Amino acid sequence: MKKKMMIKFKSVYALLLSVVLSAALLLGGCMTSVQPRGGGAEGGGTSGETTVTEADRIAALERQLEALRAEQASRDEAYEARIRELERALSASDAPTAADGSELLFTYEENGQGLTLTGWNGTAKTLVIPQTIGGKAVTAIADGAFRNCELERVTVPDGVRAVGWFAFSGCYRLASVSLPASVESIGYGAFEHCSSALRFTCPSGSYAAKYAASYGIPTSAQ
Repeated sequence: MKKKMMIKFKSVYALLLSVVLSAALLLGGCMTSVQPRGGGAEGGGTSGETTVTEADRIAALERQLEALRAEQASRDEAYEARIRELERALSASDAPTAADGSELLFTYEENGQGLTLTGWNGTAKTLVIPQTIGGKAVTAIADGAFRNCELERVTVPDGVRAVGWFAFSGCYRLASVSLPASVESIGYGAFEHCSSALRFTCPSGSYAAKYAASYGIPTSAQ
């Protein structure tokens, strides 16, 4: 009986060992078959990584090219703006001088009928605005063109039709303004916060005279 049990145990043991060995062989075969595929995937991964890196490099070069183009465009705009500024300065170089001998330097822009003065870089206390600059008539004074300057006396030439909003606002020393009959409009606040002694010299019945009357500004006839 005992001998039979031993034989039976050995048989079961042998069977289990056989199953274990078979399982080990199958597992080894699976590992062997999977490994080449894994190696192939790695190879494919390497190829994929190379492609992505190349695409990134191309994208970086494109970004650099766009940045260089934008920088060049900005430089071109700045260059053209500087050229226009110098041209305006040269055009104004033939303007007359102020009463104290200082050079008049106006900034201006064309308006289709002549020039609109947009500013003045000067230190004179008395200013006679030229009737023409570079052979073109001065026909308007822009909004805020002389704002907060330290002028005391201003003569606006014949031919100027419009004085813009706040054109002489804040010129607290400005006490005398000569305006021609050609002026047809004076913008809001054009002479606010000027000297309390402000007086207009203008033709009787002119737009400037009517404007002065509406704001309580004393006038003298030209």
